[in-house]
Amino acid sequence: MGQSQLLRKRSIRTEDKEKLRERLKRGYCQMADLNLKLAQEGLPADREAYQYF
Repeated sequence: MGQSQLLRKRSIRTEDKEKLRERLKRGYCQMADLNLKLAQEGLPADREAYQYF
């Protein structure tokens, strides 16, 4: 395998890592939004449940 082929493979691998990093970043942001919504919905339910204790 020539040097140019090795450099190309390394470049593709770097691009793949960057794409994966961006996908993970978007996924974590989506999960953060979802977790916030769930927490906001759950807080009133928790307050209501603890009123009876």
